[in-house]
Amino acid sequence: MLRSLPESGLGYVFANFGTDHTPLIEAAARLREAIEAIPEFVVCPHEFVAMSVAHGYDAVAGDPQTVLVHVDVGTQNLGVAISAVDDR
Repeated sequence: MLRSLPESGLGYVFANFGTDHTPLIEAAARLREAIEAIPEFVVCPHEFVAMSVAHGYDAVAGDPQTVLVHVDVGTQNLGVAISAVDDR
């Protein structure tokens, strides 16, 4: 997954990391040691913040990015953030 993101033009992962992301973080460390291109992680204190920052990045740069959240409640928080976005 980490290798496919830059291939798709996604250079950032806005995330609220938790215990369910440990394997992903370990994989990122291994790939960085091997000097492979992976997205830059931007740690956000809450899923709503992660979605808001990703939306703002897209609004300014015209480049959608990746948002990674916790399971269960994190997914619900992301849903609230998505529903709050007003693209009129």
